[in-house]
Amino acid sequence: MKLHISLLFIQLIFLNQYEFVHSKALIGRNVRDAMTNEFPFVVAIKRFNNTNPNYPGDLLCTGTIISSQYVLTAAQRVLSVSVHNLEVIFGSNDIRSTQRLKVARLISFLMWAYTKHITVQESTNDICLLKLAGQIPNNIQPVIMSPMPYANLYRHKVITAGWGMTNVNYPQFLQTSSVVLLEPKKCKNQIENLTQMPTDMHLHFLCTSSTPSVLLRDGDSGGPLLFAGELIGINKESYPVSDDNFLPKTVNLHLKIDYYRHFIVDTINTL
Repeated sequence: MKLHISLLFIQLIFLNQYEFVHSKALIGRNVRDAMTNEFPFVVAIKRFNNTNPNYPGDLLCTGTIISSQYVLTAAQRVLSVSVHNLEVIFGSNDIRSTQRLKVARLISFLMWAYTKHITVQESTNDICLLKLAGQIPNNIQPVIMSPMPYANLYRHKVITAGWGMTNVNYPQFLQTSSVVLLEPKKCKNQIENLTQMPTDMHLHFLCTSSTPSVLLRDGDSGGPLLFAGELIGINKESYPVSDDNFLPKTVNLHLKIDYYRHFIVDTINTL
């Protein structure tokens, strides 16, 4: 317990110092409600609320079922809540679903790297695994992590999904849209043109964009980025942060699954 508290404190310091502090959600003219069973491996992550279990304000972020007992998501959102107060809603595109599991344990990439004595080169590692208190039913299959090299995916359409805020409310139904995976150089140029500042593209980031714009908003973080139904990344945020929901050339940032594959596989197999 003492080690877990220390690691959590270290993680919060990293996030406060280095993470983009604004985490805004999926909005745009091409966004639609997901169809029934379109994304059976996508879950909503929320604060446990025994009095009002469907209160929209308890939604934290989106997650992706990666095994029968593990959900992959964004670290920054769930670290703000005690692990014992986290629950996962699964098995439906409707956030009012009664299929829910409590979270038994949380481990972020930075916590894992610390215990493995691994030197972390990048500080913006907003990713973690939630170990559930029970098993996901066998009729819900986890997502497959794509083996496809990223170089083969640039300029292709990919799919994202999330329960992010639309205008002023969280949606009742899971939202989805297609976006285009950008080459790193194009993403860097697009960000620099918008911010008028030089920027470094971290190796663990993927960038997407769309015309008209599709933007990640509060609640979309941790949701999947998919190619041919397989996981290539998880949602982080739109950048640069803006109150303009349709700012042209805004990019969405995602975390590469390949960069974190060792963390994911090792955690699932050993914890």
